[in-house]
Amino acid sequence: MNCFHYYRIIKKIPYQSGVKLKVSKATYKDYSYTEDDFGRLVDLPDSLIVKECPLDSSIYKGDFNYYVLISQQTASMAATFANVIQYNKIGLLVGEPLAHNALNYGETITAERDNSFFTISTVENFEYTKAEEGILNPDISIPFFCE
Repeated sequence: MNCFHYYRIIKKIPYQSGVKLKVSKATYKDYSYTEDDFGRLVDLPDSLIVKECPLDSSIYKGDFNYYVLISQQTASMAATFANVIQYNKIGLLVGEPLAHNALNYGETITAERDNSFFTISTVENFEYTKAEEGILNPDISIPFFCE
């Protein structure tokens, strides 16, 4: 897989088509929602979504084949990186399938510790993907067994 030709022609690559956020006490004021929206999973406005990633050919390191090692433990932004690489045919994914729904979020988690209360609100990203039924499969399968 040689990405040099692709890199020189394409100025941007698609990343995601949309983002949803679960409205909570911690998030509703940031996005102009109301208390009536608490608990709803809502679309963020397009103006707040990164839909494409620009490519900078000046930092291209040469005519190489790119391989990204993934496992069931690959998650968060590492899963997003692997997804972008595979979807845009920039390199090959090698390893085992990612855990189901490793690319989707959309929950609000609250916790209390040492008299402190905090809320973590994640978003659900709708990335362009080749995942099937929420599972991103490698281009080259290498099973990993842990005993």
